[in-house]
Amino acid sequence: MDTDDLSRRKLLVAATAGASTLIVGGMSFFTEPRQTLTKSATIEPRLTPDTTLAESTGEDEAALTLEWQEVYNGAEIIDPTGGTATFDTDGPSFSFGNVLPGDSGLVVMNVQNGFEEPVQLEVSLEVTRGANEPGLEEFLHAKFWQDEGILGVDSLGGQNGVRDIGEPLLAKGTFGDVVAVLEEGAILGECIDDDVAFTFEWAFPTGQENINTAQGASLEFDLELAARPC
Repeated sequence: MDTDDLSRRKLLVAATAGASTLIVGGMSFFTEPRQTLTKSATIEPRLTPDTTLAESTGEDEAALTLEWQEVYNGAEIIDPTGGTATFDTDGPSFSFGNVLPGDSGLVVMNVQNGFEEPVQLEVSLEVTRGANEPGLEEFLHAKFWQDEGILGVDSLGGQNGVRDIGEPLLAKGTFGDVVAVLEEGAILGECIDDDVAFTFEWAFPTGQENINTAQGASLEFDLELAARPC
């Protein structure tokens, strides 16, 4: 059975029943629970050219609210200075300066729309340090995906930090591969009324050839959100 043939109605019925294990047509789908995002920041997105959007929260409020939770080597980061990610009104910034082979982590994020109308969001990535240095860019593996649940059903794996079946992949590969895709921007959701979740996952695998060239290397990058009307 092709998973694309699973109807949204069938999935919604299972989701209403509160199932974390979904069985449809003899196929089983297991989902991890939704993550609670404990940190938040207000974001002023870049508006695409010729875009005018009215903020539903008023002129003195930021148009987007970004909530997030970071996990580093399997442990939740409570101290905002203890992980790789920092957040301000420009959006999230990531810094890899002390990572070691075998380290891994992820950041689960949720963007809430504060405009009066639905918007289309674009996420782009800009390397601010380490772009032209040999080192981490080719040894870190990463992926970004829209964390919306199995085939778009939020209650079946949405915002859980696991890429479930049918969740749109924005970019995957070495960090260099991811940069090549996201530096030009990628659409995050087709048309967002309320909110959208996405996850950035990374790993520094051991045993890679010439891995010693990454010793002492650093890498920093920013994620930027742009908005336009649907």
